Amino acid sequence: MHNQIASLKLLKDGWLNGQGVVIDQEGLIWLEQRLTGLSQDLSKVYLYPTSEGGVSLEYDFQNNKTKDSISAILNLKDRTCELFACDCEWGLHLDLNEDSSWTRIFSYFKYSGKEEKTTKPALPFKAKKKPAKK
Repeated sequence: MHNQIASLKLLKDGWLNGQGVVIDQEGLIWLEQRLTGLSQDLSKVYLYPTSEGGVSLEYDFQNNKTKDSISAILNLKDRTCELFACDCEWGLHLDLNEDSSWTRIFSYFKYSGKEEKTTKPALPFKAKKKPAKK
């Protein structure tokens, strides 16, 4: 995780063909501290920059026959995230300052990584579609 965050810290404005916004450095330090303090297995978690200056937290589902996936789009400036399923049927807005939000993110990662599904974690609402990646 440390190496992924170190790579994100190196990005400059325009990193994406002249369009990518630099990621907030204080936010990256905060994110690294939050992720380091979690008791979750982060070995299959990957961080990717978003063109808007955020970070996409994604989980590797290589063994998942159903091909479901979950993305958590992190806004490091206001410490929130939008959690989306790949099929865009639902979404969730979370406050990343709350430990329960991180627990919820990883509960969805674990759910989506299972080959045989039982009960999907509860969602409070149906969300609008995930914004298109730029």
